[in-house]
Amino acid sequence: MILAWANPPTIAVIVLLVALFFYRKRIPALGKSLGQSLRKGKKSFDEHQDKLDRGTEVEATVVSEEDVTRARREHERDEV
Repeated sequence: MILAWANPPTIAVIVLLVALFFYRKRIPALGKSLGQSLRKGKKSFDEHQDKLDRGTEVEATVVSEEDVTRARREHERDEV
């Protein structure tokens, strides 16, 4: 028979309380580790976004230079 109080939120609270009781000295180290991981992930994400943005800018510059070259050729053909 399944107990009425044995639903997922209740079990999660019980597991959390047991973990706090047995691992209370390790919680600051865990928090520090989690914070460092989040900072590294954010830094990596920002660097990736910067690379993508720079790549898009370079690509846009190349495309606009090709457009200028094409326009000059068309203009020279029209003059001759």
